[in-house]
Amino acid sequence: MKRLHYIYASAPLALALNNVPLLLSGACQLAAAAALALGLWAVVWMRLYTNRKLRPEFSLLTVLPQSVFYGLRALQEQSPEAAAPFAAPFWSNLYFFLWCAAAFVALRALFASPSEEKLPAKRDPLFLFMAILTVAFCFASWAGSVTSLFPLSTT
Repeated sequence: MKRLHYIYASAPLALALNNVPLLLSGACQLAAAAALALGLWAVVWMRLYTNRKLRPEFSLLTVLPQSVFYGLRALQEQSPEAAAPFAAPFWSNLYFFLWCAAAFVALRALFASPSEEKLPAKRDPLFLFMAILTVAFCFASWAGSVTSLFPLSTT
């Protein structure tokens, strides 16, 4: 998969995965999140497979934080007492590192594949622009979701 095709497919899917399921509720939310996560995972897997900068199996890390978010959100709606153990600081730190891993895999997928023109990363304008957007997107997504999943304790 060419890099521009990857960007044209993954950017809208990532935005949709973070926003569209929030417009729905209940089982529809989980179904929409699962369908969008599957689509994003497939696009990233294909890019990593052709890119050969990282094993394609790591593509799962790009959709894992969003999947955890929607899963915990559904658990909190159905049974708040079952979701209470996940409010510990360990889980919020793990969630942050999941977003860091997602950003790392997304950045590795942006590198030029063997069939594309090789430029050093610091001189590749497409990589630099998309790297800034990717890091900002992952940070904003983490910051927006961590407050609803892991509320600060008032005690």
